[in-house]
Amino acid sequence: SHSEGVSKTGAPYLIPVLFVGKPIRQWKNDKGQCLTFGLQHQEVKFVSSDAMTRKLEQTAFPVLVTFDNEPDPEDPSRNLVIDYQVVCSLFDNVPGGKPLDKPNKI
Repeated sequence: SHSEGVSKTGAPYLIPVLFVGKPIRQWKNDKGQCLTFGLQHQEVKFVSSDAMTRKLEQTAFPVLVTFDNEPDPEDPSRNLVIDYQVVCSLFDNVPGGKPLDKPNKI
């Protein structure tokens, strides 16, 4: 999401955030274990620019991507996304050549 505007108090704001799916952490110890399924979301900040906003608007989400990052100047322990490359989209042919828009007959 890319939120930009003026708050109720009159202060300008800019909130560029990507919502990224990441695997849920599994664990196991002598008292039990947790098997996980699916993804959880993680919020990742990106560097706001007209080019990045246009690229996001033109991307057919959901997608698998690789990110280009740079250190956050306000917190060098975190990264900011400066660009991304689409590996594949849900709307592309999936590996193995079967398009997702044609459901299998049961």
